[in-house]
Amino acid sequence: MEIVEGERSGSAMYVYEGYVFRKKSKIGEKLYVSCTFNGCEATAHIQGEDFTLKRRHNHAPEDMRVEKLRLRSELRKAAEKHRGLGMKRTFEETCSRYENAAEFVSYNAFKSTMYRTKQVQTPPIPKDLNDYANILGRVEGEHWAKTIEEQRRPFFYKIIENTRDDWKAVIFICPTLNSVLETSNTVLVDGRTTYEDVLMQLRAYQLFSVHVLHMGNFFPAMYALVSRKTEACYRGVLGELVTNVCPASRAAVHTVLSDYDSGMMKAAAFTWPHATIVGCFFHFAQAVYHKHITENMTELTKCSSSARTALRMLMALTLLPARKMSEGLDLVWQYTVLHELQSQFRPLLEHVRTFWLTTVGPDTCSVYGQLHRTTNALEAFYFQLQRIERRPSIWEFTGGLQLIQRDAAADVGRLNNGSTVKCSRKKRQAVQDKQIRKAWAMLEGDRHSLMEVLTEMAQAVMGLEERLVSEALSAVHGAVSSSQQVLPYTGTILNTDSGCEGIVSADGTC
Repeated sequence: MEIVEGERSGSAMYVYEGYVFRKKSKIGEKLYVSCTFNGCEATAHIQGEDFTLKRRHNHAPEDMRVEKLRLRSELRKAAEKHRGLGMKRTFEETCSRYENAAEFVSYNAFKSTMYRTKQVQTPPIPKDLNDYANILGRVEGEHWAKTIEEQRRPFFYKIIENTRDDWKAVIFICPTLNSVLETSNTVLVDGRTTYEDVLMQLRAYQLFSVHVLHMGNFFPAMYALVSRKTEACYRGVLGELVTNVCPASRAAVHTVLSDYDSGMMKAAAFTWPHATIVGCFFHFAQAVYHKHITENMTELTKCSSSARTALRMLMALTLLPARKMSEGLDLVWQYTVLHELQSQFRPLLEHVRTFWLTTVGPDTCSVYGQLHRTTNALEAFYFQLQRIERRPSIWEFTGGLQLIQRDAAADVGRLNNGSTVKCSRKKRQAVQDKQIRKAWAMLEGDRHSLMEVLTEMAQAVMGLEERLVSEALSAVHGAVSSSQQVLPYTGTILNTDSGCEGIVSADGTC
């Protein structure tokens, strides 16, 4: 007796003297089977190695069907072990051992089954970042170490570590974006503690990523699972990028967007010494708003329109040129004195001056004149990453990065060919952008005072402040506000400040 895999993956067939049986029932140690031939009532039972036929067959042995079953089973096994060579070559080599049955099995009909069989063979769960990198470098991790495009290229780059500073990082490089990184003048760096279960498995701290601007859109160029959130670690990862992966980017990049992570910004400044490091306008506005909550000012701004205007002026401060931010803060103070709000606003104003203007610095805070003012475009990327699984394994997480890389590569190809990609631009963002540009135009010449400009900027952040109010209320009630709901990421991280809505074309215009 021989046991072979059935037509359906995972099912078993029992072959005896050229006849094919399937399981009918099992009682104790005795397995009852019946013939699979249509109309045949032959039955048997199997106990250990003994095969006992109870009813006779009414047809001849199915030698050809048995050979076809053996061939299909061998093809699945070959797919599981397949590494390196093209799948078609593996198919042909296997079929050469079953010449008669091979006539009934075509490559086009069976290749999807072979690829599916190959991809479900997952390696063991790694213990840490070193183990993860070791598996990716071996045959068993090859599927996750390469892109999932038609032409599979290396995706996993290497693990780098520094024992003196006690950090390590597993790096993935998106091959399609290498040429883009060589010429792009703007990059966005970000770190996020996402999927804590995966990070804990690997003893990693966060997913650090670098995104590159191409034809008005941001695309992920590099991912790194890092063990520590330190300037030394970020320097090491970015240094590897500009030294060994894409040396041309060191001179090409002149703007680096980031949130206000001190270590990350210092590492970016060290990596691209000639670039301007720009903070995120939204993160600044959000931080000012949250500080006003911790200072117990919510009732004041809720009841007083003057207090709300003063708060919006503070939130809009980074829209001013760096050289005018200190003067702008003085004007907010004068406004609070004029409306008898100085005592309530004093702690918030002192915080903005001591931390944002002194510690962080106006050159870093100011987004004046910048086409890209926030890192909010990344929210769509993280939203897509969160959709992999609720609690994914490390290999499902890696597969999610592969999918995002594949979609990004496809969108780059579309833009390069003159096609368009979808833009997740919202109308309120376009309105805000128009108001900000109006305020910037008012700074030109001497027709408007700085207070008039600041008042116009306060109007521009009105919608943002209303969204932050909504989010604060939602946090209290445990709900997610509409302002936090982000459109799915389709491979492209779009500029949220460009004023575009709907479709972005190959030249970056709407």
